[in-house]
Amino acid sequence: MSRHRRAALTLVAIAAGFLTASPAAADPGTPVPIPSWVGAHCAAAELTGIRYNAPDAVFVAFGTATQCGTPVPDAGFRVATYTAAASVGTSPGHAARLFPAKAPLAAVPFGAAVLPPAAGRYGVCVLAGQWKRLTCVAADVTADLQISVAPLPTDDALVAKVVHARPFGAWPPPGEEINGTCGTCF
Repeated sequence: MSRHRRAALTLVAIAAGFLTASPAAADPGTPVPIPSWVGAHCAAAELTGIRYNAPDAVFVAFGTATQCGTPVPDAGFRVATYTAAASVGTSPGHAARLFPAKAPLAAVPFGAAVLPPAAGRYGVCVLAGQWKRLTCVAADVTADLQISVAPLPTDDALVAKVVHARPFGAWPPPGEEINGTCGTCF
């Protein structure tokens, strides 16, 4: 076999390897969704505050959620963020949480990265079931990153919107723990 033909066959074999490689394998940062995750059909929640986390340059919402009624396996809740300018709310995969399987009716404390370091008025809600808003707050952020938080009715125009939710997962990767609760992990 000629030297040129061997070189051409080698290039074809290398190209075939690239073309058949899995994109998920090439990107270890891609989250692996848990397809069995569902919003709990019965849940209660409380948002206890929102604080700025300077190392990660994000505002983190803290609270607790509890599944009620008959526990549902793989059930959870999510935290969603809304702005007046957007026609939909958002809930990234790292803002979803599962209720514990061993104690499904136990209160689950959480911290979830919810707001960027940008001035504005935001709505933050805890969701369960088919995107039912359990509790909401209005968060007003100033240019110097001071925040004031007040209760907000779950049917207020700021939050009474469809939510675009990413699959359950922990991406982007978490930063340091925030007061014992990771803002973006489980």
